Amino acid sequence: MQITTKCQLDRSPTQQRNEDCLFVYCLSFYQLITHCYKLLLINFWYQFYFIHCKCLSMYVILK
Repeated sequence: MQITTKCQLDRSPTQQRNEDCLFVYCLSFYQLITHCYKLLLINFWYQFYFIHCKCLSMYVILK
């Protein structure tokens, strides 16, 4: 839950830092790993990986 709080509260203006946070956050949840990691393997879906993980992570936080 520490990672969740860190990523949720971290409002870093740096895009790269935000993506790194989301990456670590998503790896913390097995449900997100199975889905997002497959997308990560495809280079074309690299950006979609972070966007999708962000939506899923927000869903988990709100739920």
